[in-house]
Amino acid sequence: MQGCTGLRHVDEDPMQIVRIPLATCDGSIGGYVLVVEGNNNAVTHVSFESHTGVEDGALCPQYAWCTIEGSQDGVRDIDPKTGYPLSAIALRNEGEPVEGMCIPEFSRRILKAIRLWEHGDISALSSLEPIIRGTELQKACYRALLELNPGELITYSQLAARIGYPRAVRAVAHACAINPVPLLVPCHRVIPAAGARALAAGKCVDYGDYAYGRQLKRALIEFESHANTACGYA
Repeated sequence: MQGCTGLRHVDEDPMQIVRIPLATCDGSIGGYVLVVEGNNNAVTHVSFESHTGVEDGALCPQYAWCTIEGSQDGVRDIDPKTGYPLSAIALRNEGEPVEGMCIPEFSRRILKAIRLWEHGDISALSSLEPIIRGTELQKACYRALLELNPGELITYSQLAARIGYPRAVRAVAHACAINPVPLLVPCHRVIPAAGARALAAGKCVDYGDYAYGRQLKRALIEFESHANTACGYA
């Protein structure tokens, strides 16, 4: 770390927050910033933020931003023009910092995996390690979701049966609703039984609710379902 200007007076393994404006290769998902929190050990929290309220052009998809807890900079001070902390370090798509600033390995790994996912490599997310928390049922639910094949869909009732709680469909739906690491633990791939039947019949599909809105859930499912073809990923 000698000679780096991006890390000053931080803990050995500080909590980091990486904000990545999403821009999938087929243009189907935009207008959101993926926020990933964690440290060099694992991802602790994931969320989606809307671009709404941020100055046009400020969230350039060619860059991501990293903030580090414990730095001497004021990480809580927000730039009103960009919506990002004033101490945020800009990262190019390759994970290299702008202006020679030094970035922890965690932030580089996050950015690399998300950019690969955006370009059609859905399995790239499996390289990230989310922390699994919750009740025994909830943790079983999240582990089962991690075992799904890239783009694979499952119904709430199928998921409940798979984890050994066939009568706990509502509890499974609640676990998906409060999933602290969405996208990495792909709760967006869990759909109602009626949606699965419509999909099998080639009809218009209702993919159900999602913590960040039905529109984003549909966009995520449809992107992942055709990512390999649409993005030319081999």
